[in-house]
Amino acid sequence: MTNLDQAAQTHFATLDRTILDQRDYDLAVRHAPRIRFDVKEPFLPSVVGYTVFRESAPSPSFPRDMTLPPNAICAIEYAIWWDWEIQHLYELEHIWVYLDADEQVVAAEASSHGGYHEMLNETGHVPLEDGRVTIYSEPGKHAFAPTSRWLLDRAPSITESCTRHSGKMGVLVTPLFEGIIRDRTPLNNRVVHGYMERLAFTPSFDFSNVFDLRAAVFVPWDTLFRWIPQRVKWWADTLRETTPPHQRHVLRIAHRGASAHAQENSVESVKKAAELGADMVEVDIRL
Repeated sequence: MTNLDQAAQTHFATLDRTILDQRDYDLAVRHAPRIRFDVKEPFLPSVVGYTVFRESAPSPSFPRDMTLPPNAICAIEYAIWWDWEIQHLYELEHIWVYLDADEQVVAAEASSHGGYHEMLNETGHVPLEDGRVTIYSEPGKHAFAPTSRWLLDRAPSITESCTRHSGKMGVLVTPLFEGIIRDRTPLNNRVVHGYMERLAFTPSFDFSNVFDLRAAVFVPWDTLFRWIPQRVKWWADTLRETTPPHQRHVLRIAHRGASAHAQENSVESVKKAAELGADMVEVDIRL
């Protein structure tokens, strides 16, 4: 089991195998994609929650309806878990692989910043290596792309996310876990922010680090969904208990905005303060 601490490995090792549909499990592992990461990427996937669709139906883990194209008899949804994304605690990205009756890949899609795109390379084909989908992961952020060009075109903003803006989002709570993950507190956000700041890195945009998703733990999506809130709580509790005060992120509060760069108390000064890395802005209200 890759990239998991002993407690998590034990949890999945004791999973009741009778809950698995062996046919779906084997299919998902057999066609698991490969992912090209930046050679400086500090975070790799550890768990995959899979769902196999043999007819059109809503996705249980992503806001979309799954529709099989005419030449596909099934689709495999891979909900891929990371403990960390460079800006926040935990990450869940998706890849969808569509197969025909001979189990040949006929289409692929993947998620990117809340949306998803068809995965087609420069020649308009699904990016395959040895018959398996192979795509690129945005450094630190993990959004997927079919070619490196998609990511190179956004290199400056990606680099900012991995350096100056590392950890700024604290504990993430997506709509899928609204009311379920309850660990987004000011203190937890500070210890997560501090932890991520210490792991900040400058991407190389060399994507020669190929990760075979088969190295991750594969479980049905329902199993992963139930585990995620426990995992987030464990990380928040661990960091809160082990991070000394001097390593917790110190809040940067801009007095009247970035008044050295724009008129104080103005919208422009607030925007500039945010650009310069302020966590909060204090403004004066005059009556």
